[in-house]
Order: sequence, then C-alpha cells, then structure tokens
Amino acid sequence: MNRHGYRTKLGNLFGKNSIYDILINEKYKGTYVFNKRSSKDSLGRRNNRRFKDNENIIRIPNGMPAIIDEQTFDKVQEKIHARKRGPRMSEKRFWSMSGSLKLKKAAKSNT
Repeated sequence: MNRHGYRTKLGNLFGKNSIYDILINEKYKGTYVFNKRSSKDSLGRRNNRRFKDNENIIRIPNGMPAIIDEQTFDKVQEKIHARKRGPRMSEKRFWSMSGSLKLKKAAKSNT
C-alpha cells in the first residue's frame, strides 16, 4: 500500500499496527461499532488501545455497507488468534538466584 501511494487517515505510512487495525475492524463486515474505547483515566489521559468490556460496546449488525463477507472476516480473526503469542516476560519477574552472585574486586598490583 505504501508503494502505491496509499497513506493512513493521518497521512502516515502503513505499518504493521495499521494493517492489524484494519484486519480487526468490524466495520468492514458491515457492523457499526461505537462506545468501544475506554474513557479518560483519573489524570485526564486517553489511551485509544484500551477497550471497554464487551457488554458496554454497542454493535449494530448491517449498520453500514459491508466491504467483505462475514465468513472471510471470521476466518481472518481465527488466523489472528491462532498466531497470537503469549505475554512477554516482565521485568518484574522474581528470579530465585538473583543477587546471590557477588564478585570480588581484583587486587591492585604495584609492580
């Protein structure tokens, strides 16, 4: 898409996250979705990657023209979920032997 001159809605080049957002967007199968993103936190900051719970999201099937059929969309979702990796290791993980190894300073020689 970048080679053909297409850009995101903000005018940026397409990256893997842009493509991922397109692949999971229910609007392409004709479902109108709103009230999906979480509201601002206590500090007034907004995180557009944080979604509300499924029961709070409003979906209207056939609320807009579909670009792809629902079966194709569902196959793509299955592939995405099958390829999804588990969580990465956190830096906060406890290691049982951490702090056990101590190095002695090398003695200075005066030769």
